Amino acid sequence: VWAYTAINQYMSHGHSEAGIGFLFSPSLALAEYRVRPSLAVIGTHRWSISTNFYGGGWITEFGLIYIAAWDVSPVDGSLELVKPYGVTTVFNESWLNQGTEPVTTVVPPWSPGSISTNLLLEGGKTYLISVIAAVDVTNNWNVPQGQWPTDSDWRTWCTLDLTVPQIQIDATAIYQR
Repeated sequence: VWAYTAINQYMSHGHSEAGIGFLFSPSLALAEYRVRPSLAVIGTHRWSISTNFYGGGWITEFGLIYIAAWDVSPVDGSLELVKPYGVTTVFNESWLNQGTEPVTTVVPPWSPGSISTNLLLEGGKTYLISVIAAVDVTNNWNVPQGQWPTDSDWRTWCTLDLTVPQIQIDATAIYQR
């Protein structure tokens, strides 16, 4: 899966998600399950801002991996997020005012490898178990003139690329058989 987002100088926010999942129907009445995907992860981010007018602010870019379960409605197939869910940060970077950082590649120390989270699931239900890559860029710049000069440079984006060859799910605590 691949998530990508980019913003221009007039946008305050950009967000993207991409994921993979499978349907799971627990056989136990109530149990905690460890969901452990094997992952190969590469994140990239880029920030470059240059202008000749007076203004400034923060740019924040982050990449996350969610491991989550969604309760699938037997009536209409709609999804409801099961809480809590797992979140792992791949990168979280902030920059103040003008400057630049070249394209930066981030490979977490556990890639390739496994991360995991525990999810409390009920028997008799169907869940969509998912691994999701999410990227986000927030622009808190103040542009007092309201218009950027034409010779300004604004390039900020980030990506998160996941390869998920396997997802393992095991009961770790059984509360009701």
